[in-house]
Amino acid sequence: MKAQSEILVFVLLFLLSISLFTITVFWSKDVFQQNIDMTKVSSAEKFVKDIDYAIKSLIKFGGYKEIDYKVDGPITLIDSKTIEVRTVISSEISLPMYWNNISSDYSYMREMLDGDVFRIQLIYPENGYKINFFSDGPSLAKPKSVKIEKNSTNIENNKLTIKIRITFI
Repeated sequence: MKAQSEILVFVLLFLLSISLFTITVFWSKDVFQQNIDMTKVSSAEKFVKDIDYAIKSLIKFGGYKEIDYKVDGPITLIDSKTIEVRTVISSEISLPMYWNNISSDYSYMREMLDGDVFRIQLIYPENGYKINFFSDGPSLAKPKSVKIEKNSTNIENNKLTIKIRITFI
């Protein structure tokens, strides 16, 4: 009888440990997915901040700059003053469902969650000068890097216009 109780205790402890392990794995799966999605959001925000800094530097000093694109999603040249980066997130992290401005300067960044797609835009409104983005290639891509260069500066409609070429490599 004593041997049977030891086996029964062993089996019950084994089943208890398996069930605790299973519960822990299912619980932590959502936590891991939220961490992955927050990393995607952070890398998109970092890229947009990097490209904004590079554009402002090009406006002052000219030349070109190449930036690694480490975002899991496409980049789009929406129009002559707007760049958008998108990435899909699958967890329920707390992000605004409407455009939320996250900076204000000569340019501004805004972001929103559109369904399961996180969108962040860099916009250069007309201030003392006008920025015109253009691309010789596609306006939507998932590149390895993005090359930006100051193409020309001229006066259009009594306003200084700076043309910035964006190339997806």
